[in-house]
Amino acid sequence: MLVSIRPLFHRSQLPTPQEWKKPGPNWVKLNVDIATNVNSGWTGIGMVVRNEMGSFVACKISRMVGLFSPTIAEIMGVREALSWIKDNNWQNVIVESDNLQVVNVLNSMNVENFSMMGGIVSDCRSLINEISCEILFSHVFRSANGVAHALAQATRSFPNAMEWTLSPPEFVSLLLL
Repeated sequence: MLVSIRPLFHRSQLPTPQEWKKPGPNWVKLNVDIATNVNSGWTGIGMVVRNEMGSFVACKISRMVGLFSPTIAEIMGVREALSWIKDNNWQNVIVESDNLQVVNVLNSMNVENFSMMGGIVSDCRSLINEISCEILFSHVFRSANGVAHALAQATRSFPNAMEWTLSPPEFVSLLLL
């Protein structure tokens, strides 16, 4: 007996991969992502900044001790990104994350947040108030956040925080093209 198996989705229903897009004139874009290492008990953060031409400006990786839910880890990553923005005095920054819940919370920061991440959101608010530039938060699909994802994954090999400013590390050079 022949059984016909139909796919769950037609090809036209599958989400199309999203590509990273350049920010507008006089803006930079900071993509952030996290990776967890359950066996070792730490969470890695990867961040990359590109300018209006799409050119590399800087990237950074760091680790946090502890395992967190993806949403808590991502908001902690954004907090680190805001601190990095403050330290570098970048102007007009779009912060992109592939965690929609985090982006939605950050875009509604005038609403009191009593969730588990409320304290971290409060830290983000404080940092934003200390930064003298325009900051926008935007959601992107993982396919458009590949460089930050690769940087976060690289924290498996780099135990210490590292920052690159003149040229990107070799392991993400091709992804930046």
